[in-house]
Amino acid sequence: MALVPTTMTTASGIFKKVYASITDILPEGYAFQEMANFDSAHKAGESYNYAIQLTHENGLTLAGSSGGVATFNDAQSGQVKQATLSGCETFITSALSTAVISRSAKEGEQAFKQATKNRVKANIKSHQKFIEHFCLYGQDTFGLGRVAYFTATWNLVDFTNGTGTLAGVAFTNGVNVAAKKFLINPADLASGIWIGSEGMEVRQRVIGSTLNNAGAIVAVDLKNGIVEVDFVPVAATAASSHCLELLNQDGASGKDFLGAKGILNTDGTVLGISNNTYGIWKGSRKVIAGTKLTFGLLMDSITEACNKGLDKDVCALTSFESWQDMMTEQAALRKYDTSYKPSDAEQGTEGIVFHSINGAVTVKPSRFVRRSDTFILAKEDWKRVGSSDISLNVPGADGDLLLKPVTTTAYLYRSYSDQALICMNPSSSVYISGIDPASTT
Repeated sequence: MALVPTTMTTASGIFKKVYASITDILPEGYAFQEMANFDSAHKAGESYNYAIQLTHENGLTLAGSSGGVATFNDAQSGQVKQATLSGCETFITSALSTAVISRSAKEGEQAFKQATKNRVKANIKSHQKFIEHFCLYGQDTFGLGRVAYFTATWNLVDFTNGTGTLAGVAFTNGVNVAAKKFLINPADLASGIWIGSEGMEVRQRVIGSTLNNAGAIVAVDLKNGIVEVDFVPVAATAASSHCLELLNQDGASGKDFLGAKGILNTDGTVLGISNNTYGIWKGSRKVIAGTKLTFGLLMDSITEACNKGLDKDVCALTSFESWQDMMTEQAALRKYDTSYKPSDAEQGTEGIVFHSINGAVTVKPSRFVRRSDTFILAKEDWKRVGSSDISLNVPGADGDLLLKPVTTTAYLYRSYSDQALICMNPSSSVYISGIDPASTT
């Protein structure tokens, strides 16, 4: 019996009905997005405005104990200013073959979903990957990572100003021109953004200045931090002279939203408010001088934040390497330290939970956190704000989600997001940098 042709109306209708909500196919494992809830309630035109309490009420009157008449001091109301941020729109376009659409749609919704859900889930997972990267490193000066120009030992190879031979590739100042390969600064490595990145369009830039060359990623050696591209790389001239960043088709930079590193590590105006004027608006920071991350260093950082007002539960996001170091340290404490109590730490696959002066501290590994970094985030303070979390619907639009073939035999669909990141009290969160998991100390 011949198949009855599936019309565009039928296929689009089924796709819209099946994927109007994607809750049941959302991938897990994106720690920042799981921590920072999405808030769509503060949309105001093209920007989002949040009232931020920047100082306390300071109109105190001291009357003493004599019972005499006291004159009230003037009111010193707490300063409230509007933080203003604009959402970053992101789209990811994917395709489904005509054969899959035609054959599965004819059999009904369940057959259609079974045939297409893996492809749709792959789109959503990719979209979440970029949003997770933006939440941490959106608008970062180093882009996806600096071109290596360091003097140190990396994976048992000695480098001088990024020059050395690693995995059979000879690098000069961080590049091999003939092989079209970059060596990424090990401090900037975070496997999450590089996994499955073959074909992703990137460009090399002089940091803070001009564009060099652009093209697509051909291959990635995650272990060594080697990225092969289809364009000619330019050698670095200093430790922070060049970087790789995502390529925008219009050539403009800064179209992602400001991430946690930028919010916590910027001196000056952040989201329209000067953190040089208001201490609550300045993120807490700690620079570690090239050593491993330890519980002691983590506690020192939390204590500093507590001195600045931290009084709530935090989530500490670390690199996989620092996570392993802390797991090893915690296991050693448990085995040899007679003061250890089981209630002090709960060790599991999703995190280490212990209690400090602020409340609960959950340490979680993230493949999106760079080797040199850790983020201690006051969970209640962080929100993702916008008109739409990742969805196959564009708010306000009532069109088809599945687009008919035009130049190829494939049906197209797009996931969409419009969001930005805000922290209500940056001084209660901490950005830790300078960690070296390869250190012997």
